[in-house]
Amino acid sequence: MRWLEIAKWSSMLSFSDATDDMTDYYLYFLIPLSSAGCDIEDVYGTLLFAKTVFAFFNKPGCGWLVDATSNHIHITLICSAFFQLFSSIILLFFGQKFSTTGLVFAYLMFKLGVILNVTTLWKAVKFRTQLLYGAENVEKQERTISLCGVLQGITSDVYETSGLAITYGLILGTDDFETCRWCLLIIVFIGNIYLAVCSLTITRNSLYVQDWQKDTVQLIISKSSDITNSSNNSVNNQSSTENHNRNNNNNNNNIDDNQQSKLNCSLIYDKIYNFVYKTTLWLWYKSCIFFMHELALHAVILSWVLYFFTNMVEYPLTFILSNSSENKDNGSIENFCNDQITNLIEESMIDNVAYAVGSILFLIFLVRCPTSYFFFFVFPYVAVATAVLTCLLWILATANVPDTLIYVLKSVVLVTPYFMEKYNFYFWTSVIDESHFGYYYGIYGLVQNAIHFSSSAILAFFPESMNTESPLFAAIIMFNLCLIIYDYVYCLWYATTYCNYFFIGHAKNSENNENNNNATINANSFHQDKSETEPLVY
Repeated sequence: MRWLEIAKWSSMLSFSDATDDMTDYYLYFLIPLSSAGCDIEDVYGTLLFAKTVFAFFNKPGCGWLVDATSNHIHITLICSAFFQLFSSIILLFFGQKFSTTGLVFAYLMFKLGVILNVTTLWKAVKFRTQLLYGAENVEKQERTISLCGVLQGITSDVYETSGLAITYGLILGTDDFETCRWCLLIIVFIGNIYLAVCSLTITRNSLYVQDWQKDTVQLIISKSSDITNSSNNSVNNQSSTENHNRNNNNNNNNIDDNQQSKLNCSLIYDKIYNFVYKTTLWLWYKSCIFFMHELALHAVILSWVLYFFTNMVEYPLTFILSNSSENKDNGSIENFCNDQITNLIEESMIDNVAYAVGSILFLIFLVRCPTSYFFFFVFPYVAVATAVLTCLLWILATANVPDTLIYVLKSVVLVTPYFMEKYNFYFWTSVIDESHFGYYYGIYGLVQNAIHFSSSAILAFFPESMNTESPLFAAIIMFNLCLIIYDYVYCLWYATTYCNYFFIGHAKNSENNENNNNATINANSFHQDKSETEPLVY
């Protein structure tokens, strides 16, 4: 895959991710304008809870929709990008006029557009890498997917950090709530417009283009011939159906209304029965593939455990550190809710800087890191370091230390497992077939929602979890330590069990890569000679 194409996919992924996060930051300014006032953490927890419950249905649904429309990825991508744009307009420009229920509904519609857009983008990236390198060339797929993901992270983190830094500077300089709110709103809206415009450049031909390789041309020709044959068959079937319907109409003139209604009911019943039957078979088939592909399954489970750890650490500590004052009655938009919004923006800005640094380190060290070294050495040692830092963070959160130091340490604790989880995501994405990506991503997101449900429920229904002196906060920290230790043991078992693949499998892939490269060189030279006289037609 050429660098220009990698940059295009990475930029679209990055702005989809950045606008999603920046909209969450904009809620810090939007919630005080509602009837909730400065009770930000309670309303924010309710929004997270509603988003999680809603995502239980839309993430698997979006995965099914993306797989079902795999022949029209570009159309799904354009529709999702513009749906995200229109829903963001409603939330950003009219959200302050809604009640709490209306705000929740507008927020959920925006999240639906984001989930569908992100799922379609990753489906397109997986489709392109498998088309270019072949299903068996897992190593090149993994490197390309990882490169797209890392560039996405760097771009989105830089965009978010810049937007938050400008907003934070305006808070300190102007001390005007409306100026800061409109600044953040415009930054978020620009990202949504860019995403919608870029989606218009994705066409069917651009998805099937491959750099002068003969196999792709044959694939495109075969696909076009299949489409032509299917269209001819549909035309023939349509004409035969019309003739058949004419004969039936002539024969059914004598049927009374009761018989006709019974016939219609039976036809509707048959359609519903066939739909349910085919859907059940599809789910059973995809589930069998999901559980039988053990190499990808265990990588997905590792990602889930890491995601669980990140969520259980992030949200309670975020609002613990942001509450500089315990008196919420005096909070208003004039003093930025007793500087709670100021602290949240500063904390988010430091988090994004840490994520940007982590993305750069990931690009330098982990993009080309062999899978065997990662699961045998990198992952276990990082898990131990994260457990130690979590204990240190717990101690410092209850002590009288500068908030900035705790912000930085919290960012490090969150960033390290985040990128370990991302490596797992890129790995299992590369080893599965692109035709099953939507189902995998749907199940992956479904369990993530269950994890998110637990953390948001704690935030919404157990506010004492944000008190560092409460037993519930101590129980959360101890549970996080158990999670990271479990992940350490599970990773060593995974690496030991599948060591034959990690060492022998990659050696075979490297030999296949050399053979494929030689074949590619011959094909390229053939097409370069031929392209002088015959243009390539898609």
